[in-house]
Amino acid sequence: MPDYLQKKKTEQKTIQTTVQAQKSSKKLMPVQNSKTKVIGRSELNAPIPRAAVEKSVTNSIKSFFHIGKSKKKQMLNVSAPDDQNAVQDVKVRHEAAVDLTEAERISKSDIEKESVWNSYKELAENIISSDEYNGYPEKVQNIVNKLKDISVAHQNEEVRYSLEMELGEEIKTELAPRKAEMDRDLATLEGIADEAQKEAFSKEIEGKYKDVEVMTMISTVLFSNLRGNLDVEGLDKKAKFLNCEDDWFLESKQLKKEKHDLQNNVYDTKVVYFPKTNDYSDQPLFSSEPAMEDVAQGNVGDCFLISSLAVITGKNPDFIKNCMKDEGKTVVVRFFSGKDGKPVYVRVNKTVPARGYRGRDNKSLYKNSEKEIGAKNVLWVKMFEKAYAVFVSHERKHGSDEFKRYMKNTITGSPNGMKILDAGQQSYFLEMFTGKKYDQEFLMGGPNVLIYQKATKISELFKAVRKSNKTDGIFKNNVIFNKYEKYLKSFMKKNFDSFNRDEFGFVNMVDLDMFISNIDINDMPQLNLGDGVDELELRKQYLDYFRKSVLESGLLRNTINTTGEYSDNEKNLYDKIDRAARANKIMTANVLGHALHAKKGAGANGEAVVFGVASSHGYGVLGVVEKEVTIGKNKVMQRFVRVVNPWKNHKVRLYDKDTFLPYMADEKKEDGSVYDARGEFLMEFRDFYYTFGNLLTEK
Repeated sequence: MPDYLQKKKTEQKTIQTTVQAQKSSKKLMPVQNSKTKVIGRSELNAPIPRAAVEKSVTNSIKSFFHIGKSKKKQMLNVSAPDDQNAVQDVKVRHEAAVDLTEAERISKSDIEKESVWNSYKELAENIISSDEYNGYPEKVQNIVNKLKDISVAHQNEEVRYSLEMELGEEIKTELAPRKAEMDRDLATLEGIADEAQKEAFSKEIEGKYKDVEVMTMISTVLFSNLRGNLDVEGLDKKAKFLNCEDDWFLESKQLKKEKHDLQNNVYDTKVVYFPKTNDYSDQPLFSSEPAMEDVAQGNVGDCFLISSLAVITGKNPDFIKNCMKDEGKTVVVRFFSGKDGKPVYVRVNKTVPARGYRGRDNKSLYKNSEKEIGAKNVLWVKMFEKAYAVFVSHERKHGSDEFKRYMKNTITGSPNGMKILDAGQQSYFLEMFTGKKYDQEFLMGGPNVLIYQKATKISELFKAVRKSNKTDGIFKNNVIFNKYEKYLKSFMKKNFDSFNRDEFGFVNMVDLDMFISNIDINDMPQLNLGDGVDELELRKQYLDYFRKSVLESGLLRNTINTTGEYSDNEKNLYDKIDRAARANKIMTANVLGHALHAKKGAGANGEAVVFGVASSHGYGVLGVVEKEVTIGKNKVMQRFVRVVNPWKNHKVRLYDKDTFLPYMADEKKEDGSVYDARGEFLMEFRDFYYTFGNLLTEK
C-alpha cells in the first residue's frame, strides 16, 4: 500500500477510536444523523489529521449552508477530548523544560547580606572569648548575645531585621547615660592638677568604661548597615543640594478615574482618589544589607529605573549604601548631573506619597483604602525612587540639552512627584546614577527600519492560511472563515498600533502570538450553527489552525531555537554578555514594542504581556548560561540569558518540556504552592535576540 494511503488510513482509524472512546464515556455531544468526526489534539503543536478531519467538517459545513447537492441539514460537532490544549480559556498545566533553581536565584547581594550577618556572629564570639567579658555588666553581656542571635536566625529574615532594629535601639538607650557619666569623669580628670593622682584616676576610668567601648563598637557595626555610608557632613559647602518638601508629591486636587477595556469602553464606575502620606521617620533606611530582592516595581511606570537598580544592587550592594544616608527624618541620595557629571545631592523626608481612594467598582466597595505610589518592599528603594523624581525635575530644567529635549517630548505639562517617572530610558538613569557611560547595541526586536521593511502584511498571512493545503481546508473559502477573518482585521484596527504602517504587519511569531493572546473568543462572531455545534470550541480551533498555518508557511520567523545552532551574530552577542557578566558590569535590556503591540495590556502599568514577556518594558540582564535541554527525543545544548523582571512576580517566560513553546508561569503551582520566580528567568538566546530591542552594557 502506498505511504500516503497508509497514513490516511491510520489517521482515520485514530479519529474513529477517539470518537468511540468519547461515546463510551458519554462525553460526546449528541449528534443527529451526523458522521462528523472530532477535531482535537493532545498537544498544541501536534499535527492535525487534515485529510480525514477537514473533509468531514467541510462537508458538514456545506450541508448546513445548503451548499452542493445535499439539502439535509447536519449538526456540526467540534467537541474536543479532555486533553485538548486549546488556544483560549483552557487551563493548561505546563512543566518547564528548563528553569532556575532556588540556589541559582540567590544574587550576589543576598550572599553579601549573609556575610554581614555572619560578621555579627564573629564579632560577638570574639567579645565573649575576651578576658574582660566576665567583668561586663549583665545588660552588656545580653547585648553581645543578642548580636550573636541575629546571625543564627537565618530561617526567617524578618526576625533578623527586627532583632537588628531592636538591638540598635537598646544600645542607644544603654549607651547614652554611660557616655554622659564617662564625659563627667573625663572633665574631672582634666581638672586634676597632681600628676600622680591624675594618672591613677586615668587608669580607673580606663577599666571602668570598657562596656562603653564594646557598645560603641557594636553600634558602629549596626548603624553602618542601617543608616548608609554617604559622607554628608564631609561635603564641601558648595555641593549642590536639592531639598524637597512633601507637598511637592501630593495631588493638588482630587482625581476621578475611569477604567477602560480594549475597545475603550468604560466598564468601571469612577473612583475618587485623595492625597495621603505614610510616615517612616521611626524606621532605619536599611533594615538589612541591600539585596536585589528588595527592588520591586510598584504603581509607577518606571521599569527603566527599577530594573536598572535591581541589577546594580545584585552586583554591588555597597554602591547603594555609599550613595545614601539616613539622617533620621530625612534621607540624602547622590546622583550625577547629565550636564557636567558633578554630584547632586537630593534630600527628601522619610515619607512615602500614597493615594487614599474610595468608590465602587464592579467587584467591591472601597472604604477609605490606601495605596502607596511607587516601589514595593523595603524603605530604601521607596526613598531612592522619591529622590530620583526630585532629581529628574531638576535635570528637566538644568540638565544636558539632550535630556531636556527628551523630557520635553516625553512628559507633557508640569508634572510633580511620581508622575514625572512614568516614562524614562535606562541609559539616562544609569549614567545619572552611576556617573558611568554605557554602550548601546540594537537587537532584532526593536523598531529597526530595516527589520520593519520586512514586516509581513496581515493580508499575506490570510492568503497563506487559505493556501495551507491543496484540499478544501476546515476554514477555507467558506462563510465561517470569512466572518472570523473580518473580525480579526477589525480587532487589530481597534486595539493595536503598528508604527503608522499603511497596513498592519507582523515581523515574527512573537508578534502573532501577542495578537492571538489578546483575543477573547467570547467576543468573536456568533454564527448560530445549530444546537449541536460548540461554537466556542470552533473559535479555538480556528485560532489554533490560523497560527499553525502561518508558522508552516514560513512567512514569519519562529524565533525560538530548538537545534542549539546559532548564527555568528548571535554567538558574538552571547560572548559579549558573558564577558560583561564575568567582569561584574551592569547590563539592562528593553522590549521596545513589536511590529504589532497592544494599546491596552495586562502588565503592571498597561503593558501587553505575551507568554511572560511584556512589551514596552525594561528588564535587567544578569548573564548567560548553557544548559542541556531535551526537546522531543533529542538532547540539545542551548544558550540562555538570565533576565530579571522588575515586577518580581510570576510573570516570566518559561518553555514547555514537551513542545518547547513559551508560556507564562502560573502564580501558583499545581500543588497550591506559590511559584517564587522573584522575577528571574532563563530566556532562550535566540528568543531574547529577536524579542528585545536593545542591550545596554557598562563600558
